[in-house]
Parts: sequence; C-alpha cells; structure tokens
Amino acid sequence: MKKFLIVLACIIVIITLVAGYFGFIPGLSNVMGANKPKDLGVKYTDADLQKGRGLTGVDLQSLISDQKSLDFTGSKNIYGEYTSEIITAMISSAKYKFYPLSNTQVRINADGIVEAAGNFDIDKALKWSADLGGDTSFSREVENYTKYVSNNPSYYLKGKMTVTNNQITLDISEAQISRFRAPQSVINKYQGDLANFVEQKISAVPGMNIKSADFSTGSLKLDATYPAIEKSLK
Repeated sequence: MKKFLIVLACIIVIITLVAGYFGFIPGLSNVMGANKPKDLGVKYTDADLQKGRGLTGVDLQSLISDQKSLDFTGSKNIYGEYTSEIITAMISSAKYKFYPLSNTQVRINADGIVEAAGNFDIDKALKWSADLGGDTSFSREVENYTKYVSNNPSYYLKGKMTVTNNQITLDISEAQISRFRAPQSVINKYQGDLANFVEQKISAVPGMNIKSADFSTGSLKLDATYPAIEKSLK
C-alpha cells in the first residue's frame, strides 16, 4: 500500500505539471489513441498476488455504509521483498471504489530505476485523497487543471526513490501524460512539493510508518508498519 500511495502522489503532481504547461482538450486524446498506456512487459499471475498479500498480511474488509469510503484499525509490522510482478498484481487487484489506477504496470529495474505506466482516473484520485484526510490545498490546486485534462489519461513515470522514516527522496527523470512529456526543469521545480505531499498522505493513515523502502536491487525491500485492518467501500 505504501508504494501505491507514492505512485498515486507522483501521478497527481505530474498531471498538474503537464496540464498547466501544455493544456489538454478533453476527448481528443482518446480519439487519437494517446491514452493507451505504455507496455512495460510486466506479467503477473495469481501466485504473485497471493504472495504479496501473504507478505503484507493486512486484513482487507468491505465497508457496508457509504458514509465514508476508508477506515483503518490497528497496526502491524510489514517486512519483505516485493518484485515488479507482485506490486503490479496488487495494484491491479485493488477493489476500492475510488482507486484511481487501471491498466498499471510497475517495473523495478536492476539499477534501482522504477518505471510505472497505466491509466489514471483524476476524479477518483481527488476523492481518494480527500478521504485519506489531511491538507487539501494540493488537491484543490489539481482541481484547477482538471477541466483541461481527459479524465482517464495514460501516464508514464521513471525515476529513483527512497524512503527513510517517512521522509521521501525523489529523482524523477521522466514524466509523461498521454503524449505530452514534462520538461525536466518543470519536474525539478516541483519535486520538493511532491515529496511533502507524499509525506503528508502517509501521516494521514493511522498506524502507517515507512522505516525504509529501498528499490536499489531490482525489487522493493520494505520495512514498515501499516494498519492491521483496512476497510474500504467497494
């Protein structure tokens, strides 16, 4: 789940960057085929999903009432090594009503560079961000641009990341929404804001603490705590 929140935050900030820099015409991108995500070649099986769930051990339950869409209880230690296939399988299996990612693949290369590609539902992302709580100023900033963006654009991200005691270090080398690639100067300008946003969302989840997240050896080595029970609206 930590990785998923980080990917989500990365995509939100890049959407803001690219939408503000280029501008988009809703609907046109779909007609042109621009929103077909890049294939990273990551294939997974049900065994990958089951291994990932076994590593986390989080009890995933459904919420009955629609008065809220997320609820967390307790805390448990999570330690293990997650391959590209496991991460992709867990993202693809998410059933949360407002989970914004689809057609997503995550590839962790041997040199520690992480790539992510897929489609991203902006409306769902804003709802998810609001339900996680905390400062809403960044989400409001994103909303200023959503009228210019196709709601479910494709995305591609590439870069390096480490997490130590909930402190995020990012080095994004490439970011693309549909067919528009963000200039490196713009990415660099906003990486600090992105790290702050990620850290704020982590702190909004009770019982969540990322002691370390290391991608340097071609997989995610994670040492963290997370709520023992996660309830979500399906």
